[in-house]
Amino acid sequence: MALVLNGSGTISGITAGGLPDGVITADDLASGVGGKVLQVVSTTKTDTWGRNTSSTDWADVTGMSASITPTSSSSKVLVFVDLKIGMLPTTENRIKFRVLRNASNIGGQAIAYHYQYQDNYQDRLLLPSILIMQDSPASATSTTYKVQHANHNAVTSTTWINRSGDNEVSSTASSITLMEIAG
Repeated sequence: MALVLNGSGTISGITAGGLPDGVITADDLASGVGGKVLQVVSTTKTDTWGRNTSSTDWADVTGMSASITPTSSSSKVLVFVDLKIGMLPTTENRIKFRVLRNASNIGGQAIAYHYQYQDNYQDRLLLPSILIMQDSPASATSTTYKVQHANHNAVTSTTWINRSGDNEVSSTASSITLMEIAG
């Protein structure tokens, strides 16, 4: 069907879905349409990562990063981190995780506790830990979000991602997902 410009100022002959991807951007939308999901980027980690330390210094969790290029500097980025944590029990082990945008901590830190119980199977636990935060990168350039780990209380311990402390459970995955939300 041909496009027809009617004398009344209307156009007929247009069908939905007729525009190629990328033709309309967030900047083309009318004001007041904030809150729409513009894009989703995700990284899934299926291998294991471990760190044996008493250090309270932060270290990157290998494979737990994702990059996104916001379409507008007014966009927000929702960050969802899903970690499967295993630990070898110690007297009182507390570990912490945080999320960085490039080199900046964006949401404080989350602390996971693992206490020594009189339970011979505690080292087989694989604990899910979820971090959800909103960020305002104020940029329309490529931005990388990553997860870091540190020991909270300087007790030597081993922390694992995607496996239990005794390696009895290791067929799982962790992920980091970024959602750009129109500002």
